[in-house]
Amino acid sequence: MRTEAGDSGIAGLAFSRTWYSFRDWFDIETEVGVAKRYGSLQEAEVWGALYGRWRLFPWNHIVRTSFAISTGLNYASGVPFYEVLRTETPEGSRLLHFFSPEITLGLPSHPDLDLVLRVHHRSGGKIFGCVRI
Repeated sequence: MRTEAGDSGIAGLAFSRTWYSFRDWFDIETEVGVAKRYGSLQEAEVWGALYGRWRLFPWNHIVRTSFAISTGLNYASGVPFYEVLRTETPEGSRLLHFFSPEITLGLPSHPDLDLVLRVHHRSGGKIFGCVRI
């Protein structure tokens, strides 16, 4: 991928669990994950998040669809230079807000397989006074 930070990418693993479901309409989930950036970025990161997932769509009998949005915390092993350029503090912050909207698509005949399209985003938004480490 090509970004302001140069040629970089990210590979990661995450574990999620559904804690509450209301019919087939929506779920409340938690997630923890770990990732490693590669290319022009080399930091590792971990995160924990709370997701709300909407699952009630009129076309689910053709393509199972869900939309989820998260809020949580993300800790990186270092602060990339592009984050330092966009922050209010000269040193940046290793601990930031984690925001990750996603859409899942799947076939009704294969309920255990989904295509997941997700934005993985660390943000300097002020959450809990934006604790800076």
